[in-house]
Amino acid sequence: SAKDFIVNVHGFSENPELTTALPDDEHTTPPTHATILEASKRLSEQAQPGDAVFVQFSGHGGRVLDAARDGEAESYDEVIVPVDYEDHGTIRDTLIFKTLLAPMRYGVTLTVMIDCCDTGMVLELPYSWSTKGDKRDSTAKVR
Repeated sequence: SAKDFIVNVHGFSENPELTTALPDDEHTTPPTHATILEASKRLSEQAQPGDAVFVQFSGHGGRVLDAARDGEAESYDEVIVPVDYEDHGTIRDTLIFKTLLAPMRYGVTLTVMIDCCDTGMVLELPYSWSTKGDKRDSTAKVR
């Protein structure tokens, strides 16, 4: 599992105070629209400079038509699908950015693994990243 990988290979703590899991089973808090956003907000509020943070989402994803920009071109938002999407809708990339990424403090290392179909650029990161030549001193650049 992803938890075994980050704990046993990368040394992340198993301390329940430092871990939030929302598996889709009958024994735990389900990954609903509200619980995913609450966990994202809590994570971005608690992470401190120097922390390494790992987020994984495995499930359904997709693309939805966004409002036209400048009255002409149509664009799409990528979405993830919580278990209660029929009642509360999907979670758009812009909302993930607002709740998880934008409030994250400078100096936090965040790794996000998204395992779902049709999500494209689900995080809407404002960065251009290149690993060309695997230079260790490469830095992200704002577009």
